[in-house]
Amino acid sequence: MPGAGPGGAPVPWRVCAAGISFDVLVSEDRERVTDEGSDPHQGAGVGRSMAQWAAYGAGIVHYGSDPGLAQCLASLRAQTVRPARIVVIDHDAADPSDPRRTALQAGFPEVDWIHAPNGGYAAGANRVVEQVLGHDPQLEFVLILNPDVELEAEFAARILAELDSRPEVALASGKLLRPGGRLIDSAGIERRRSRRFFDRGSEEPDDGRYDRVETVFAVSGAALWLRRSALSSLALDGELFDEDFFSYHEDTDLAWRARQLGWRCLYVPTARAIHVRGWRQGARQRVAAPIRRHSFKNRYLELIKNESPLALLLALPFVLPVELARLGFAVFGDRVLLGAYREAFRLAGRARQKRAILRRKRSGRRGPEALARARATGVPVLSGAGMAPIASSGPGLTEGN
Repeated sequence: MPGAGPGGAPVPWRVCAAGISFDVLVSEDRERVTDEGSDPHQGAGVGRSMAQWAAYGAGIVHYGSDPGLAQCLASLRAQTVRPARIVVIDHDAADPSDPRRTALQAGFPEVDWIHAPNGGYAAGANRVVEQVLGHDPQLEFVLILNPDVELEAEFAARILAELDSRPEVALASGKLLRPGGRLIDSAGIERRRSRRFFDRGSEEPDDGRYDRVETVFAVSGAALWLRRSALSSLALDGELFDEDFFSYHEDTDLAWRARQLGWRCLYVPTARAIHVRGWRQGARQRVAAPIRRHSFKNRYLELIKNESPLALLLALPFVLPVELARLGFAVFGDRVLLGAYREAFRLAGRARQKRAILRRKRSGRRGPEALARARATGVPVLSGAGMAPIASSGPGLTEGN
């Protein structure tokens, strides 16, 4: 059902069986465009007050009783630029009358708790976007968090400072660290020629190698910022995050799509957070078997949706060894993964349909430069309008892998 804005006016969102429809999401007029002469090193919304920066809401996708949830909420409360709204999407929650849960809710009365059937991270993230942006049309950004993330107090301010001067950025995140703060968890995500994705700097010491603001292929969904004006162009078949993925790879799938449509992902190292991360080296068997299968199958859905046959053929010398190794591991190391091949085959038709939608969007993409031209000329962006490649944002912003 549509949300309601100030005075009860409907907000252009609707929930459907497949997810959220973003087709008439935002008024593009509100998106600011930075003058070409702006200093990218200043970045931080020069001339904007702290109150003006607070144009974001936040949401946490939560399942069961994550012990880190209280710390995550406390870190949101402690932000120097606090979110206008905080929601917790509570999937398959334990007994709502559980004293621990009621105490947590009482301790954070500013949080809206929304109980929902467990549709995985993808469905939960879609609900966060709906609940945050759909209830307040003035919010420009939404921050989606895992409950095992604890933000430093300046996290939001430093991200917003960079986003304010970079309208070409649709997704962003900061430097995620392992507990203790000495090792990196994620400094953005890179895609290798094997079409596998890796967190940059994972388990490496935080020694300054990843201390540059730069665009990257993707950023982690554990602490993911989204720009409102990008969402209508990024949604496919009524969904921003693909709910067929359920969990894992939905962040890289979205980033890959954004890249094809002319948007960028930004890594801001001065925005720091701790990420406990349930799935890391040596801990695979602690992850539930269905989640391992989802992660395994989602590689194939992601390739079907985003990769061109020619590019995949050229990458075959790098892709084929990985696929043989994956098959061997599924047969001899973790047989529950074999079902992922069947599930990927079952969902391949839907993935191809979404690929076709993406191809149509690419042919008339409505990315940041097209939006800027429309505002400058007063000519609306038409479905058939092309868009030139995004120019460099100047010194201080470099293109990652």
